[in-house]
Amino acid sequence: MPPLRTLGEAAVSALVNLEVAARLAKFTESPIETMLGVALLDVINKDWRLIPQLEWRSYRIDWCLHRPGKIDIFIECDGKEFHTKPEQVARDRRRDAEITKAGIKLFRFTGSEIFRNARGCAFRVYHEALK
Repeated sequence: MPPLRTLGEAAVSALVNLEVAARLAKFTESPIETMLGVALLDVINKDWRLIPQLEWRSYRIDWCLHRPGKIDIFIECDGKEFHTKPEQVARDRRRDAEITKAGIKLFRFTGSEIFRNARGCAFRVYHEALK
């Protein structure tokens, strides 16, 4: 059995994450966006900004990671409901092409990836952001 101090620290961490999730949920459109946002805020550098629902050209980007002096990183969270029909897939491909053409790094995570390991998704973005 883990020591009481470790359990207490885990409980405090869970409460902090719950509070952050409640605040982020006001700015996100889905639970997977909120989950990923909590994980990203936990791993990114403090001088970086995480911007929800960024309006970029004619698109809305789920998350934008802004790093001073560097090109932003866009992050999309793809739930089955809005990203599986042929017209939705075609729209996502057009958006991805425009983002890539603009020189912006894009990460696209499925809802399943985020539910299974939001922190792992966040670390993938973080490691790219360090480059």
